[in-house]
Amino acid sequence: MTKEKVAPKFEEVKALFTENSDALRNLLQKMVQDILEGEMENFLEAGPYERTETRRGYRAGYYS
Repeated sequence: MTKEKVAPKFEEVKALFTENSDALRNLLQKMVQDILEGEMENFLEAGPYERTETRRGYRAGYYS
């Protein structure tokens, strides 16, 4: 069975970013924030508001 290659067309991608000039900025901001959240959870060995015996510290909150 052959797989159909799915690739966005250049014009469609270009239109996406010209319609919303902040699309790339928002995507990058979301990616960086998710990476930092994951790093913090790995370092602390606990998620936000999670109490564990192996927790290595505390974190300050943030406002949107």
